[in-house]
Amino acid sequence: MSVPADGSHAIRYRPHIDGLRGIAILGVIFYHADFSIFQGGFIGVDVFFVISGFLITSIILRDLRADSFSLAGFWERRIRRIFPALFVVMLATVIAGYLLILLPSDYHHFGSTVMAQSVFASNMLYMVSDSYFDQPSRFTPLLHTWTLSVEEQFYLFFPLLVALCTFFVRRLSFTSERKVERSLLASVAAISVISFFINIWFIIVRPGAPFEIHPITDGLNHMIYAGVGFYVLPTRAWELGLGALVALVSLKIKHRPLSEVLAFAGIMSILASVFIFSNATAFPGFAALLPTLGAAALIFAEESHSTISGRMLSWAPLLWVGLISYSLYLWHWPVFVFTKLATSTSLTFVDMLGLIIITFILAILSYTFIETPFRKKIYLQSRRAVYIVGLGAMAFLFLSGFLIYRNIIRNDDRINPAALEALAALNPSKEPLAYDYCFQKPGDESLYGGLCRLGDRDPSLKPQFVLWGDSQGLAMEKLFDELGKRSGVQGVMFAYTSCLPLPGVWHNPRDLVCEELKQNALAYIEDQDIKNVFIFGIWGHDVRGGPQQILVQRVTDSNAMPLTPEQGALIVERHLASLVEPFSNEGRNVYIMEQVPAQLNLDMRTMFYGAEHTGVFVMPQSVTTAENEIFQSYANAALLNVGKIKNVRIIDPTDVLCNSDSCPLERNGIFLYRDSAHVSNAGMELLRPHFAPIFQQMARLNERSEP
Repeated sequence: MSVPADGSHAIRYRPHIDGLRGIAILGVIFYHADFSIFQGGFIGVDVFFVISGFLITSIILRDLRADSFSLAGFWERRIRRIFPALFVVMLATVIAGYLLILLPSDYHHFGSTVMAQSVFASNMLYMVSDSYFDQPSRFTPLLHTWTLSVEEQFYLFFPLLVALCTFFVRRLSFTSERKVERSLLASVAAISVISFFINIWFIIVRPGAPFEIHPITDGLNHMIYAGVGFYVLPTRAWELGLGALVALVSLKIKHRPLSEVLAFAGIMSILASVFIFSNATAFPGFAALLPTLGAAALIFAEESHSTISGRMLSWAPLLWVGLISYSLYLWHWPVFVFTKLATSTSLTFVDMLGLIIITFILAILSYTFIETPFRKKIYLQSRRAVYIVGLGAMAFLFLSGFLIYRNIIRNDDRINPAALEALAALNPSKEPLAYDYCFQKPGDESLYGGLCRLGDRDPSLKPQFVLWGDSQGLAMEKLFDELGKRSGVQGVMFAYTSCLPLPGVWHNPRDLVCEELKQNALAYIEDQDIKNVFIFGIWGHDVRGGPQQILVQRVTDSNAMPLTPEQGALIVERHLASLVEPFSNEGRNVYIMEQVPAQLNLDMRTMFYGAEHTGVFVMPQSVTTAENEIFQSYANAALLNVGKIKNVRIIDPTDVLCNSDSCPLERNGIFLYRDSAHVSNAGMELLRPHFAPIFQQMARLNERSEP
């Protein structure tokens, strides 16, 4: 988000810059308002980065040439421009977040985002917690501050680069002014080129690869290159660098027609990006060249000649929008998010227009009574006061975020009974957690990473089955433990959330714990000569990428993501067949259960906020049988093909969980699901008839094998 220069050290006013800001902020706002025609409006942020790089570098050059550049002075001006409005908006979000009653998990996450932004690091948090284009991120009130963190980090490090160049040049030369600028030009160019290629690596070459930093804890293992490529300064520096290079290059365009063409091409590139890009665009990457080069071309052309495009951008209403663009950017996203959280119905086009008007009103007030007085030093005249108040504001926000994060400033005490009922309906804490049924024998921890034994606890028994799966396998733990006890059969479970039981297949990023578990499962089956292998997976979700068909949620066997569900299904079929064929040849029985019906309409946020606002808990609509068949079709076709292999049996859970019309969420007032993709203990009980005969058969074989 580009912040205008302050008045005291302002460079020559360029009205086309404010017009460009106006286009950029309108693109961002209309994109966040879900106006489909502006599906690429998020590129406004990239335009802001180019503008920011140009203006900040122009200001620094002005100070260098006047021999008045100082780090303390530069940072004071940035604090005056950024902090006052940002502090007010963040304080307003903290108050709104408390008053509106958030879903407890949302409230907890909100506290962490307040802390992160108070120290200019929200982009680092979102890198590991929020994908910018995912639906859940639309409920993060401060998500938009990631751009401010990038710029704040730029404001911190870029002046240090200038100071470093100045120091070395003056050590080597007496006539330093032009040489400082040349050394800065070379440094910015080199950093920008490196940053661009790093970004291409993360976004295009290996977008789904895991980003790991050792020996930092495993909590960072779920970062992927695409998230790093999107959120962090090193992979965005080239966009800021483009603007800086325009300011540093002393070349001018001699011929006006060339400036006209360049400026027109620049504005068309930006507008084209707004209308042709979408959430599916690999971004930033190569795609970001279109809007950023367009912005740089327009600015560069206008530095040489006044163009028709520049005069069009100087249209008074557009200038006005550009002037208040910073406050518009700060206010629009919290207004949108909290309104969505405060209503139990979907917002219409007219609703969004109303919110945009409210955003403009808030932005005007913010610009008039907060931005301008601080910029003109009506408030806080001294530099010392600016730093003290700035640090105090940061500390206050950090403490507020910490108290929210630790739930010391609570909002769950005021949740109404209907919303509590919604939480309880899908709250798995009422049921035993994973591994509650496990038992171990001495030495279990030594060879296979620790064993979770199920069934009969007789230490002399030889295990006869392995339950192997992801969270779908964990959901079957209690049932298999009880069946084992009743049948006098013992088994071992290898299960881990989001860990599809297929060697050679993974979710990006590749989870090392998951990979180790799969190798341990294979080794155990072979070493212990296990005759019965039960395999569970969230197949439909992994093949499609969930209901929203999100690429990074699909499983893959490379760093590239399957572009279609058909490709995902082929990956699953190929690797599943490779897994079970050796089992079949070795005389093992393999039981593969299809994914339980996915309750596509079951959303915790929708249930909670609907109940909170209306005071009535309304049961979500169950998925229809037809909808479930469509959702599972690609995955089930792959499983059925694998089921043709000898000794492999495919188990269909829909015959007990669905009827001819739908797959009910509840029966007799009891919820059959703990979330949209996993059955509760009650739902698991309905699956007992599928597995009880298998355990009875294992018991009979066990009896015959006894001496």
